[in-house]
Amino acid sequence: YEAIPRHLANIHRKWNVGVLILWYPILRGAPHAVMLGALAAACPEGLRHEVRFPPVRAGHRMEGSGLFIVNPPFGLQTELAATADRLAQLCKPRRSA
Repeated sequence: YEAIPRHLANIHRKWNVGVLILWYPILRGAPHAVMLGALAAACPEGLRHEVRFPPVRAGHRMEGSGLFIVNPPFGLQTELAATADRLAQLCKPRRSA
């Protein structure tokens, strides 16, 4: 988590027109929070998108999935929001009949 922002910023400096996508797990305790702050400082134009979901089983630390995108393509933010809405519907607990 500490080295990633520096590496991503270096890649962006060398290839400033490239689309760079970083996936990260959202874990209980938010160990990714400092990394996200550093990424936002290094690449303020970056797009952050997260999807949260209930743990798979008791004690499972993963609570979601995130993307940090440098130079996101036009329309990506809208598409990600629509996808997140659909995923939220699919992840809702089903009622027993």
